[in-house]
Parts: sequence; C-alpha cells; structure tokens
Amino acid sequence: MRRWVINSVGLFVILGALCCAAPLVTRDRTTAGAAVLDSINPLVTTRDYYTSTAATPTRSANAHGGHDYHYRLTAYDQAGRPRRLLITVSDHPLQSHTYLRVQAKGQTVQGWHAVARPALPKSVQAKLR
Repeated sequence: MRRWVINSVGLFVILGALCCAAPLVTRDRTTAGAAVLDSINPLVTTRDYYTSTAATPTRSANAHGGHDYHYRLTAYDQAGRPRRLLITVSDHPLQSHTYLRVQAKGQTVQGWHAVARPALPKSVQAKLR
C-alpha cells in the first residue's frame, strides 16, 4: 500500500511539472503538436489577442475539395506582448489588412472575428499597421 501511495504522488508531481513546463515549450510554435498540448493543459488560460491579416497565407487542399488558408501571424495581447499564432480559414482567404480579435488557449486558436481599428487596445494599435 505504501509503495502505491509513493508511486501515485510521484506521478502527480511529474504531471504537474509537465503542465507547468509545457507552455514554455509550446509558446510561439505554430504546430499541431503545440496546439494539442495547450488545448489539454488545464494550466493554460484562454486569452484575447489582436492581429492584422497583412501576411500572405499559404494555401492547401482540404478533404472537401476546397482549399484551406493558413495564416502565421504575430498577435498581441492586451498589454502589447507578442505571440505567434496559426489561423486556418477554409474555402476563402480573409480580406487583406483586416484587424482580428482572436481567442486562443495558448497556441490553440478557438475563434476569431473582425474588429475595427478603434476597438484595438492602444498598446496594440501602435504595433499593427
């Protein structure tokens, strides 16, 4: 019984350390693995980021016969701290030079919508053209 308790405590310590270290490893990695790790990590919170669609997307075929457009963008949080995010859009590209408010849990983009420039925080307006 005592060995089982020690093993359980050890397992919880290892899992806790992994959950704490994972956001440091996945930050600014626009890969599927980073997105999966952040989406299942209970210590990663959902935050709003702001970005512009000034970058040219990469295009790939999807399973439905259409195309996916992948944007690797630098987004900024409320305080103006940068983060690289991958936004994938199906069937048609986003309008160029559109401002977006992106909800992301770490590297996992959960949703986004277009916003007007005056809706951007002042710290972000200076960084986005």
